Amino acid sequence: MIKFIIKNFGVIIESLIVVALIVAFSFWDPFGWFRGETKIKNTPVSLRSVKEIGQLVTAEYYGEVVASLKESMIEDYVDTTLQREVNTLFLNILAAIDLLKQDDKENKSNWFNWKGTIKQGNIARKFGDRFQIYTENYLYFPLINYLAETLSKSNKIKTAGEREEQILWYLFTADKNAEIDFARISDTNPGFLKNFIQHYNTYRTDSVRQEKIKKEIIYIGRGWVKAGIDFQDFNQAKFWYDQKTRTIYFRKFEPKILDCDINPWYIPERQIKGFELVVATGKIKNPFEDSRKVKLLCKEKLRKQALQSGILEQARSNARLSIVRLFSLLMEEPVEDVVFSSGKYQLLMQEIMADSVINETESQFLKTILQKDSRVTDTAWNTSLKIQVNDLKDFCSDLRKFKFGLNGQHFGYFSPALADFYKDGILKDDDIKNLSGINKLFAVNISRFGMKIKLFNLYCELSPEFKTVFDLLENDLEARNYLQLDPELFSAKNKTQYRLSNQHKKEFLQIVDDQIKATFAKDPDFEALFWFDSVEKYKTAISDFNLQVFNFATISQVTTNAPRFEYPFRDASFVAQLDSLLDRRKITLNR
Repeated sequence: MIKFIIKNFGVIIESLIVVALIVAFSFWDPFGWFRGETKIKNTPVSLRSVKEIGQLVTAEYYGEVVASLKESMIEDYVDTTLQREVNTLFLNILAAIDLLKQDDKENKSNWFNWKGTIKQGNIARKFGDRFQIYTENYLYFPLINYLAETLSKSNKIKTAGEREEQILWYLFTADKNAEIDFARISDTNPGFLKNFIQHYNTYRTDSVRQEKIKKEIIYIGRGWVKAGIDFQDFNQAKFWYDQKTRTIYFRKFEPKILDCDINPWYIPERQIKGFELVVATGKIKNPFEDSRKVKLLCKEKLRKQALQSGILEQARSNARLSIVRLFSLLMEEPVEDVVFSSGKYQLLMQEIMADSVINETESQFLKTILQKDSRVTDTAWNTSLKIQVNDLKDFCSDLRKFKFGLNGQHFGYFSPALADFYKDGILKDDDIKNLSGINKLFAVNISRFGMKIKLFNLYCELSPEFKTVFDLLENDLEARNYLQLDPELFSAKNKTQYRLSNQHKKEFLQIVDDQIKATFAKDPDFEALFWFDSVEKYKTAISDFNLQVFNFATISQVTTNAPRFEYPFRDASFVAQLDSLLDRRKITLNR
């Protein structure tokens, strides 16, 4: 045996090296050859298999509309609605571009499929083929023109050349700085699209001013609108499966209009046309372009008809049943229910957006909503407090974008409290008492606020990893004491059970989840966690709040018998600012 080993020593060493390389290669897997598909948390379903479902149509609408060239050029649109629509369209285009990038990356990783790669010369065609729903949107080409004019002024694209091709290629190859600019845009924040309305109104009325509508084209359009779920936009952040109740929750993943189409022949066998030209008068210089404008308006009118008829509500109702059946098959276990956890805060946001300013009455209403919905499930809209808390957190983030009517600054956590001090505009002894009470509570809670932020982030995680939760609590005695968790949970015996049993991991996570929920419900400082993600931001806000209370009061009636003023903290900068303000307003406090 020894002679055999000595004789074949070189071969044995080479074999061991090859085996070691194979093991190392499979472990690190640099090319992803051995990597399994990404699974959705708490389910055996792969993320890719869900995205491959594509569009799930759950409601359809068939109708007939009439549109004219005159309408297409001078019809008035509500500016706020138009701005939201173009913001949404731009975000959808960015999401579509990301999908093209993923496809292009996969194509380039395949050595034998270089023909499918995306270049500037073919990006417009590939985008149009795959995302026709966006290119047929009536705002698509006005948006392309606006982007072209805006970006050419800053020399980011050339002034000459095909505009659609240049813009799509710019978005496809955007650097980090551009991506940061894109990230600032949301449904309610236009970012660098803020001047689009002005551009669009000019785009629509140029020909009206030039030709005084001496020509007319009228079409009847007959077609259909489809609504449902687009799983191409699906990701794990939008999905949560509650194994206990077998309920699927979707966050910000509502049914939407998937397609609005008017085909040349609506019913071919009956010779019924989709587009039927009724009137064409006057000298028309650009018949193709003008006809296209009227046809696009027909589609937009058809889309509005469908929305008014309740297509989205019908799509939502039908989608729940379809998704229950679909995921029951994918997961190989019965799913009991599907919940789309949005609606309440979207409706509230629409009311606030009517004037873009939050007044004192609205601020008190929002304060009540936050206090209640952060602790108690509103069963009319949600079946899970955790989902509700996540939506409420996003709602608070959106509220920051609005101005508070009282002081003209952005709405925030202390805005409702500030309104309480200005019901009559007079600063009195009771106001000092109330302000001191707020400061005293702040001084007590601020030392543990950083720890609460960590626990709040854990609670907001819909499907937290066991190791992340366990490690944080094992190493943070303050957090364990705050939650009043049994030390036995972290004993050596339990640690061993956690390693051996997934069931014990789930039980641990459930205990922690329930205890966080119960503890936060009793914490008077809980609502602040929806507004501040760091101790520093919270301290800055309480400092500004105190200064505003004294600065904006119309009359001061603080007496020598006023209660002792409690500082929220003895920061030198804050104390200096407050003393200077009090001297200027001639207010004397007992300190």
